Amino acid sequence: MKLLLPQQGSGGWLAPALVLALSLTAALIDQANYQQDLTFIALTVIVALVALAVALARRPSDGRWPLGPAGAFLLGLIAWSALSVTWSRVPYLTFVDLAAMGSVACAYAAWRIVTAPAADRHSPILPVGLLIAGVAMAAFMIGQFFTGHRPTAFFANPNSAATLLNALWPVAAFAWLAGRGTLLGTPRAHHGLLAVMFALVFGVGIDGSRAAFLAGVGVLTVVLVGAGYTLGAQRRSLALIGGIFVTALLSAWLVNVLGLGTGRLLGERIGSLAAPDQAGAVRFLQWAGAWSLIREAPWLGIGPDVFWLAYAGIRPPGDGSAGLYAHNDYLQFWAERGLVGLVLVLGIIGACIQRFAATLRARTSVGDDDAVRAMSLAAFAGLTGLSIHGLFSYQLQMPSVLIPAFLLIAELERLAPSGPVVNLRLPNWRRPLSLIAGMGVFALIAVSIGLTGASQLLMDKGVAAMNRGKFEAAEQAFQTAQRRWGNADTPWLHHAVLYQRLLRRVPQDEPELRASLTSEAMRLLDRAAERNPLRARTPAIRGQLRRAYPDLTEGDPREAFERALALDPRQVSARLNYVAWLRAEGDEAAARQLLETGVTLNYGRRTRPIPLYQATAAARSSAGDGAGATALLDRVERIRVDLQRRLNDSG
Repeated sequence: MKLLLPQQGSGGWLAPALVLALSLTAALIDQANYQQDLTFIALTVIVALVALAVALARRPSDGRWPLGPAGAFLLGLIAWSALSVTWSRVPYLTFVDLAAMGSVACAYAAWRIVTAPAADRHSPILPVGLLIAGVAMAAFMIGQFFTGHRPTAFFANPNSAATLLNALWPVAAFAWLAGRGTLLGTPRAHHGLLAVMFALVFGVGIDGSRAAFLAGVGVLTVVLVGAGYTLGAQRRSLALIGGIFVTALLSAWLVNVLGLGTGRLLGERIGSLAAPDQAGAVRFLQWAGAWSLIREAPWLGIGPDVFWLAYAGIRPPGDGSAGLYAHNDYLQFWAERGLVGLVLVLGIIGACIQRFAATLRARTSVGDDDAVRAMSLAAFAGLTGLSIHGLFSYQLQMPSVLIPAFLLIAELERLAPSGPVVNLRLPNWRRPLSLIAGMGVFALIAVSIGLTGASQLLMDKGVAAMNRGKFEAAEQAFQTAQRRWGNADTPWLHHAVLYQRLLRRVPQDEPELRASLTSEAMRLLDRAAERNPLRARTPAIRGQLRRAYPDLTEGDPREAFERALALDPRQVSARLNYVAWLRAEGDEAAARQLLETGVTLNYGRRTRPIPLYQATAAARSSAGDGAGATALLDRVERIRVDLQRRLNDSG
């Protein structure tokens, strides 16, 4: 193992290797957190904090943090995000996003601090660690593919996994182009590098992602031009790298043609780019929606991590995505963080370009400089891929991608000849007061973040108990979750749902208990709406209570249902309950119109609108539109057949 690691003084290789392992573990935890669970976010931040603690402990009496320009822009972005809590439409979500971005800053700072003694000398720890992680991820994805599952690794979709592999395969390419042992510190791994590159690029193309293909072409361009210009690589070597890239993508296309896995045909998807108005039809709708949000708050933004809620109310009918992202990172940064946030993001990119150019201009000799140039090229090529992919997707919103990205940025800055913007002197941890203060800060952050995760766990426990009919246990869990971290709306909202369910069980001859439960449910809904005024489910439940218990509630169900549908027209439950209320009021025409409007929308989850399709089909049949009713029932049947096919394939 030591052959793969640098023999450096002042702490050796153990601390940097541990920092890298912890940082990548934090990224892996976030990768598995495709549902944005607060518990996983808390774990991600805590593990990244531990990585920072390891870095700080390496040189307790003489530690320094070399802060580069990209890192300075990152800290500026985080500071701006923290300030945006004051005007965010949903402050607690912005706080959660701030915590997630904090994990990225911790990983960046930890790597800069722990490698500070090495100055601008090359160390093989980062490329070795990234290649090990990349190979493991590609192998897992390939295994998923050939066993009938989508090659997502631990991400929610394959596109995100392909994004990350695009940032890693240049390390293998430059390790081979730079010569035996130059980048990895040992010649023994040299012969397998081309196979590693093949596997990583194969993983990029295995699901047929068009954005990953375009980003991969950008990465390949940097690899070929950079290696030819700065490393003096022979044309034969460059042709071999290009040939492996093409061969890997063709192989990915072939296994899909042969029906050996679950991916899409890359060739057909690339060919669709010839008609961008069709290939990007949904993207254009999403970008138009993002632009509408930008116009609402162009300077300050609507608040980090608020896009998915604000977008629901203006989402075009033809957008059948999950509706969580703008699918253009730069538009989303602008919409959520305003023009200032976008400028800071572009500043990070500009700083990377400047440091990369400075490294290439300064490194003209041979020897260790070859390794420095190769690592700088590998880092810049991977970052280029991420920047291109960000034009079409949302991976730059995810710590699982940003943590590896900022490790590459930290290394790019470290190897640059111009040095850091500022060299921050760290406290002397051998002094008791400094140590106690530092431990206090770390404990405060860890406990604050940990409470959010504890609240999520308790809320999930309450929901599970409520679904099992254990109402007392559910109430206790919800109340404890509210005490642990009461800023989120979900513990209050689920608590209100609990009382809604209890109301259905309380007999009519207990009016006082029924009135108490109704009043408490309304109070809880008020608390939920204060914390998150954009969640459509809150007014939807309010409307249900007003409709079901008009003698126990105040207010018009119409107002609550219309508020819910204004926030999210795809809120099926609110639409169906509103239809039922309209029919009870004798307004069949309005009810029919409400149903017909609902079926014109595309839904992210195809099974969600099935009750709406069935209700609309029944309404059409009653109105004598048999053909229209049959068309909707056929749509329901197609959804069920497709769902059953997918279940059979995954089984």
